[in-house]
Amino acid sequence: MGTLRLLLSISVVLAHAGPIFGLTFLDSNLAVESFFIISGFYMTLILHEKYAKSFSAYILFITNRFLRIFPIYWVVLACTALTLLGHGVINSGHSTVVHGIYSYPMTNGSIAFLLFTNVFIFFQDLVMFMGMHPGTGELYLTTNFKEYTPQVNSFLLVPQAWTIAIELMFYLIAPFLTRQKISIIVLVGLASLTIRYVLFKIGLSQDPWSHRFFFSEVVFFVLGILACKVYLSMRNNSIPKYLPPGLFIAIILSVVFFKFFPGPFRAGMLLISVATSLPFIFLMSKDWVWDRKIGNLTYPLYISHILVTHWLSVIDVVEISSLLVLCVSFVFSVILNTLIEERIEKFRLRRLTRANYIA
Repeated sequence: MGTLRLLLSISVVLAHAGPIFGLTFLDSNLAVESFFIISGFYMTLILHEKYAKSFSAYILFITNRFLRIFPIYWVVLACTALTLLGHGVINSGHSTVVHGIYSYPMTNGSIAFLLFTNVFIFFQDLVMFMGMHPGTGELYLTTNFKEYTPQVNSFLLVPQAWTIAIELMFYLIAPFLTRQKISIIVLVGLASLTIRYVLFKIGLSQDPWSHRFFFSEVVFFVLGILACKVYLSMRNNSIPKYLPPGLFIAIILSVVFFKFFPGPFRAGMLLISVATSLPFIFLMSKDWVWDRKIGNLTYPLYISHILVTHWLSVIDVVEISSLLVLCVSFVFSVILNTLIEERIEKFRLRRLTRANYIA
């Protein structure tokens, strides 16, 4: 599924950088929610095949997921901080983040919270539900963070990492949720869907409630969990040979040409299509080495593309095109994957081997 994951990551890049040849691919919010479905699928599969049902296995799973997320994130965070600081100094503090830090007073609690969430990612989704008092610098909860100045999310150095914060929350509960009975998992999904419906009915259908509230996003992880359960039950069965490639091509085309699809229910239909197609797509692609290598670039590309935009801005590129952002981000992702992720992955596999959790 590496090809699909990379296309979803490119969708987010284009949503931030602009279209390429008139195409923007999938809407960024839908791309993220599709990622959540895939994450639910993968975590269920990993927990089923590699980790035992014990507390030590839980700790091993969580620490291995953290090793997957944090090293690359910290490199990107450090590069972003240095880039913005250097740009702010050169331009007399005109960098948004640098200028903002010096322009608004902050309480010690606000500084500590923003420092923690920037470094450790947790609660970056919560930032989207916060405002800051411009006079005192105190943080408070609000229903619409965009209506207030300063916007607290402007103090996030890697702003797209709020989605990773939601992922981390899912990792904490995944070992418990994925091993429940199907009926329990379905009930959790229905509860999350009910929360989405209630929020919509009471008038909280705008950003951030539409796609950043963890409890209403759980339904997408649940869809992935259920998709993996289907895969585990049918992987040894005979299925029509044309079905997996047909579904794979259909989903890829849906991501690339989504904006041309008509109808008010196209978003829901696409997410359901992704979930129902995953068992067949994974069955077809699980042994594709090239597909796995492509998929390994997904996270570095997603987490670094805004940093690349900063770099191009600092060096005063005459016209920062989305194609240029994508190409430079892709090259930087290959570097991050080669120098960091591949080495970390070997360490993670050694930890699993020592613990005798690999089948």
